[in-house]
This record gives sequence, C-alpha cells and structure tokens, in this order.
Amino acid sequence: MVLQRSPYQAKLWGYASPGDVVTIVIKEQVPSKPNLPSYQLQDSVRPDGKWLISLPPVSAGGPYRIEVTSSTDRTVLTDVMFGDVFVCAGQSNMEFTVSSTFKQIYTNAMKESGSGNYSRVRMFTVGSNARKGSIPQQAFQEIDQKWNQTSRSAVEMFSAACWFFGRDLYNKIKVPIGLVSTSWGDSKIECWLPSKAFKQCPGAGTCVTALVSADRDLDPRPPQPEWNPSFLWNANVAPMVDMAIRGILWYQGESNLEDLEYYKCAFPALIEGWRKEFQSHPEQLPFVFVQLHPFPGTLAIPQLRLDQVEVLHSVPNVGMISAVDLGDATSPFQQIHSRRKLEIGHRLASQIGHMVYGGTTSFQYPNATRANQMAEYGRPCEVMVEFDPATLPDGGLSLLKNNSCPREVGDKRMCRSLEVMLGGEWEPAFAYKLVANKTHLVVNAPGCRNRRITDVRYLYGAWPVSTVFSREGLPALPFWLPVGLGKCNLGKTICGVHQGPHQFHSDWMTRWTKIRLAALAMLCCVVFCCWLCCKRCCRCCRRSARRSSPQAQISPAVDSTLLPTTSTVYNRTLQANSRDFHATRRVA
Repeated sequence: MVLQRSPYQAKLWGYASPGDVVTIVIKEQVPSKPNLPSYQLQDSVRPDGKWLISLPPVSAGGPYRIEVTSSTDRTVLTDVMFGDVFVCAGQSNMEFTVSSTFKQIYTNAMKESGSGNYSRVRMFTVGSNARKGSIPQQAFQEIDQKWNQTSRSAVEMFSAACWFFGRDLYNKIKVPIGLVSTSWGDSKIECWLPSKAFKQCPGAGTCVTALVSADRDLDPRPPQPEWNPSFLWNANVAPMVDMAIRGILWYQGESNLEDLEYYKCAFPALIEGWRKEFQSHPEQLPFVFVQLHPFPGTLAIPQLRLDQVEVLHSVPNVGMISAVDLGDATSPFQQIHSRRKLEIGHRLASQIGHMVYGGTTSFQYPNATRANQMAEYGRPCEVMVEFDPATLPDGGLSLLKNNSCPREVGDKRMCRSLEVMLGGEWEPAFAYKLVANKTHLVVNAPGCRNRRITDVRYLYGAWPVSTVFSREGLPALPFWLPVGLGKCNLGKTICGVHQGPHQFHSDWMTRWTKIRLAALAMLCCVVFCCWLCCKRCCRCCRRSARRSSPQAQISPAVDSTLLPTTSTVYNRTLQANSRDFHATRRVA
C-alpha cells in the first residue's frame, strides 16, 4: 500500500473494543536500510469502537513494516510505501480497464502499459457491488483489488485512465504513487454528492439513468432499490475520507445530459463537498476533471462541455484536461467509450504536474476571451478572436486544417468546428488565419453577405472537429462569445484602415430584397415570353397577308413583264398629285 508522504500527515484507523488502547509501531522492513525512521504511537478506542492515529510527516520512500496491536488483536502490514496518493472516480469511462483499451488497438498491451518497471506504483480498486448506501458507511462492502504491486493481471483489470496517469506521473517525480479507483458505470453526479452538498442543489433524480444505454455493455448490473442520491458517496467514498490524499481525478458527466441546469449546480457543490470531507489537506485539495470527449448525441453534449469550462474558471485550484479531440469512432464498446485512455492519462499527469509540482513545462489549453467583427476595417465577414496570453506561454497557436469528420459519424453537422450567428441562425465558418504572433484567430464567414455577426462559437457539436491547437498540441477550449465592434489595436497591416461606422443590411431588408428580386425575375420571364409569342404571331400574320394579296393571286400564264412595277406606279402617283396641285392653284 501507499500512504501520503510529508508535508502531510498520513492516518491509520480501524475498529476495536471501546476503551481499549491501540499501539502502532512503524519501522523499516529491510534491516539493510537503517536510515528509515521508526515510530511508535498510541490511541484509545472511542465509544463508537473507532480509533484513528495521525502519523508524523514521513518522507517519500520505503518499504516499511507497520504493526497494529490491541489487547485482543494484532495486525501486520508489510511493503508499505510513503508517496503521493490520488483518488480516481467517475462513471464508465473511468471504470474502463486497460485490457479493454489495448486488446482492441495494440498488439502488445503490456509494452504500452509498462507494468514490469513500475513496482512503486500501487493500485487499489473499490468494489462495484455495494448494496447499502442510505447513510455513510464505515467500511467498504466489497473490494475488487486490494493494494497491489504492479503486475500484468493487476494492470489489465485496473482503470486505464487512472493507471496511465499514475505511470506518467511516476516518470516525472520518481516517488511512490498510490492509485485508488472508485467508479460506477452509468452513474449520475447525484450519486457522488455528500449529503451536505446534496442539499445545496435540490431537484435531483435517481442515481442511475438509462440515457446512456451504452454503459450497459460494460455494466450489466440492474438498478438497485437504494440507488438514491448520495448512494455511491456513502458506500464507496465515505469509508476512506480519513485517508490523506494529494489530489482527486474525476471523469463523469455523460449521464447528466438530461438536466444541465442541475449539473451546473451539482458539479461545483461536489468539488466543495469532497474537499470538506477529505480534511487532511491543509489547503484546497487539487481537483482535476476530464472534459467530455466526442460521441454522437444532442446539443446537450457541447453545452455540458461549456459548463465544465465555466467550472474551471470559477472554482479555485481546479484543473481540466480537454478530450474534445480524443474521440474513437470505431470503438467496439460504442463511441461513448473512447479507447484513447493513454492520451487522457498523459494529460492528467501533465495537469497534476503543472498544478501540484510546479513543473517547468507549462500545460495550458488555449482559451478565447473576446471576439470582434472587422466591419469597420473593410472586412465585414471576418471575426477577430483574441486568446488569453496566459494560456499561450510558448507564443502562439497552430491550425490543423486537414482534420476531418470521421465517416462513422452519421450526421456531419455534428462535426462543425466554427459557427457564426447571422440573423438568428448559425452559419458555418472556418479558421482563416492566425495573426499577431499567432495569438489571434481570424474567422471567415462565407455566408455573411455584409450582415451583422452577433455570436461566434467553437466546437459546439456532439462530435466537433478540432482545428485550433497550442504549440504543444493541446486543443483550444470550446467557446461561445458575443461578437462586438471594438477597435482593432494590432496595426494597419493586420487590421487594415479604419473606415468609420459600418452600415449593415438588416436581415428583414435582406429577406424582402430576395423576394423583390425573385418577383422581378419572374416578371421579366413573363414579359420575354409574351414578346416572343407576339413576334411569332406577327410573322405568321405577314405570311398570311402575302399569300392573300392580288399580286399573289395573278395567273402564272400572264407575262409578268407586262405588269407595272412598284416604281412605275409610284412615279405615276406623284405626277397625278402634281397635276392636281397646279390645277388647284390656278383656280385659286
């Protein structure tokens, strides 16, 4: 097993006869290591039968031998290490095992899991068949894995996300790591709320929902009568709240898509409630959670991702790792269960390393803060999105333009990356270019047509395609920002020349303009058809007139040379008119 190292005080507790005295002796297990300190501590058993002893701060190392004796019993713990202990909790994606992950996509599972070289990483799995949870329990009702050293069989049946987190963290800090996994497939956040935290957010339903039916493939247990709110906290977490830990990892949310308003209240309450219950930590206990990865569904999925980003920014000492680019379209466990737990574990280790151990390598996800339409600079269909410089410590962004929607995703609209709001409707947009040392993103909206853009959002789809990344390859966080008409302060080369207030065409006028143009086009078609018909009718009339004229009815036997020509008839007419004119003048 692993106990929490200094500067925190690990605790040991148990049960004996009330009034009895319990003695603990801690000493080195291997006599060849005399530098390990020894301790002897005592405590009296309380009236409820429980005893609890806080150990002095012990530096990382071991192994130790711990003897616990009372007047009637004696227990010996061997191979005890002091290091950092982490609790991994959530639903089926945290429960997802190493064997499920790698037997499907890697030919050599243990080559990736590396079980043989991590003997100082220890694992403990809380049982998943608890039956009592109406009140906080004093002991676990079932244990799937007792404290184990790393072995092939132990790793294969352990939480994949939790294991790869512990493995990568050990590679960074080289101290013993204790991993405690407690998860339950298909569980809602109400299951994990302590009773005090549960009272902050009324309106909860039952613990387990049938919304995510895919969880039943991994968790075929039928619902139990006691699966009420706080059930899993009481059964699977409350028995270990006296344990000193270094942090909490959380991977849950898929089962709360039906009631996002409750989740917005319950998630911060859960973080606060867990921190209060694990009282051994003098400051705010580090809490890191996984943002939902892509899987098909409704728009409740991206909205819950935005709610998770809000928790990241509003609750102190909280970290979030984004999995929005870690979808698994070909997962045999359905797409809601991504097998890409290796990347998730790596990101969890990097996030904890950044928050807890202050590593030199920064670990930040690009976060957009403001957006402005560039209409007053002659580019009305472009939006400038500004990112927080603190989330770009290494100097900028990068674009991945060849990322595409998996063919297994039925509705391609779920893969939209960037969208802009035009006239109350969302239109697709795309990342055009990066400017200002690659700290600002220019979004182009082809369907703008000189209209006012009111909002811009990124990765607001059930299976969005990530296109914006940090230099370290971390995806930009999803965002939904109002678009203003603020001044651009990046210079004429980037912004262009300011042209004053821009006059946008209103959407109402745009629709009426389309109607008028359509009517005009129809009228032109009608006029053209009428003209064409009249032209043809005139031709027909002229042909009929020529056929019915006297000239056309002359017998072919008559010599045509004897007939007067047109010019002869015209000259004779002029001569007759002239004679009539002169005769009239003489009479006058």
